[in-house]
Amino acid sequence: MMSDGPRTLPRSRPCFRRLRLAGLAGLLLCLLTAGSTGAQEGELSSFLDSVDVNLVNIEVFVTDRQGNRVDGLTREDFTVEMDGKPVEVTNFHVARPAPAEDTAAAPEAPPSAPIQDATPVAQAESAPAPEAAAPPRPMFLTVYVDNVNIMPQNRRRLLKDLRPLLRQRLAAGDQVMLLAYDRSVRVLEPFTRDPEALEAALDRLEETVTHRPAANAQLRMVMSDMGTDTESGRPLEVLIDNYQQIREVEALAAYKGLQQAIVGLAGVPGRKSLLYVSDGIPRFPGVELEQMGSEDQAGRAELPSRRARRDLRSFYRQVYRQANAHEVTLYTLDARGPAENFLLSAETGGLLERAAQFTFSRDASLQEPLLELARQTGGRAIINTFNFGPVLEDVTRDFQSYYSLGFPAAEADDQYHDIEVRVKGKGLKVRHREGYLSKSPATRVADRTESFLLQGWQSNPMGVQLQFAAPEKKKRRWRVPVLIRVPARAITLIPRDNEMVGRLQLFVAVRDGEGRVSELTRLERDVRIPQAELDKQRTAGEVNDLGYAVELEMRPGPQSLVVGVWDEVGGGESYVYQRVVVGEEG
Repeated sequence: MMSDGPRTLPRSRPCFRRLRLAGLAGLLLCLLTAGSTGAQEGELSSFLDSVDVNLVNIEVFVTDRQGNRVDGLTREDFTVEMDGKPVEVTNFHVARPAPAEDTAAAPEAPPSAPIQDATPVAQAESAPAPEAAAPPRPMFLTVYVDNVNIMPQNRRRLLKDLRPLLRQRLAAGDQVMLLAYDRSVRVLEPFTRDPEALEAALDRLEETVTHRPAANAQLRMVMSDMGTDTESGRPLEVLIDNYQQIREVEALAAYKGLQQAIVGLAGVPGRKSLLYVSDGIPRFPGVELEQMGSEDQAGRAELPSRRARRDLRSFYRQVYRQANAHEVTLYTLDARGPAENFLLSAETGGLLERAAQFTFSRDASLQEPLLELARQTGGRAIINTFNFGPVLEDVTRDFQSYYSLGFPAAEADDQYHDIEVRVKGKGLKVRHREGYLSKSPATRVADRTESFLLQGWQSNPMGVQLQFAAPEKKKRRWRVPVLIRVPARAITLIPRDNEMVGRLQLFVAVRDGEGRVSELTRLERDVRIPQAELDKQRTAGEVNDLGYAVELEMRPGPQSLVVGVWDEVGGGESYVYQRVVVGEEG
């Protein structure tokens, strides 16, 4: 459920600076007068209660040698291995598009309530006949445009072909969210089925600045120095090293932003895909300059190789493992098209004879992460084309036609497990996500807390309340006291000696107005209430709340806060989302 509007603590001026979450270790436990504990309507509780965490479901796409999709397979045609050991496929589901008349007659859920209408995973696996084809479950599609790593003309060309596809997906019952990365992740439009709202968000996106032109200009400047003045006072290796360092920092931030978006999908129910649009993120930042510099050094000492030190494979490996952990399929698109013609400029005219080597090195570095992100998560990479429309149309067939295989999950120990699917039949190829994370209950709650922060959602069956005291200014920051009230009657308590005991875990995450997110803070607290005191309160008909006081240190400006509460004994969980505005009066 969407939360109410922002609270002002007190009125502030719109000033956005770096957010810092202060130490939350100083947590107090106290008993407060009981307050309202009614659960809010239209929430996620039904979904949270129904998902079968003991079953792993993966979508499998099968094609022949010509790339045509293969239909008519049965459970017996597939074998699945987890960490190299065979596992039994206990659930099998074939998804195929519904007939046109059925699709047209399907009711559309209101766009303002994306969560309530999603179909839980557990329900999707209860088909009456396992091998019978059924309509696909709705898709939550996220379009993520990397404004730092794309040229404006490439973005404009891509969005022209993407708009009709998104309208088609909305008409089919899917929900679409639009994110933009501008050195932080911004939500331009949350999950919606409203085509007008999505079109308006795409219009706003086209008006924003991209940052790849500045990076390309810097690269041309370095190449010009390399081609005309290699004997100057600026050593060649220094030119290359400076450029590589800047691109490395930029690439690492881009990978981190993509991870943040994926974590934001962790609490979204049902099928999830993310279309990542960019001109590529490098695996080896500046590798093309390194090779060209080595050629300039002919007859002199060879430049030391920096490839090993600047190999970012481990970082995009974290991205696709994160996607698999949260069951997000990645589709990656290189908006540059078949040829970038980067060297066609006056500044680099003297280097045109090396264009082939330059282009090969640059393309390999930029495209390899896109290919790997898609392959590892069961998606597809779209590269070397400007004809985006037909390719994107073919991608949407993944949303409509697939095999769903379910098998028992491993122990919930937060370990990552490799998955391999094989299919009978000569020349057949399978595509699927190649791993999953066996999440513990605490990890699931942590993921949902961060996810609800991005989505602006909440689910509060326990009736948790947040109360804010007046903030106190400390230099340029504000200390904001927050009281987390948890109704004792919503917690499972068990008798021990003369007490009723339980255990809670609290999760706190904050996001500022520019999309910067604090580290998730996790607190574990024992609950101990004297049996006599609890009996007295029950007799009086008023069981007190438990209060946990935290102090958040924030910069001025709008902030979003999510508090997740998990009852370890009873398994109950609640998530409270609140927007606040922190700043000076006046």
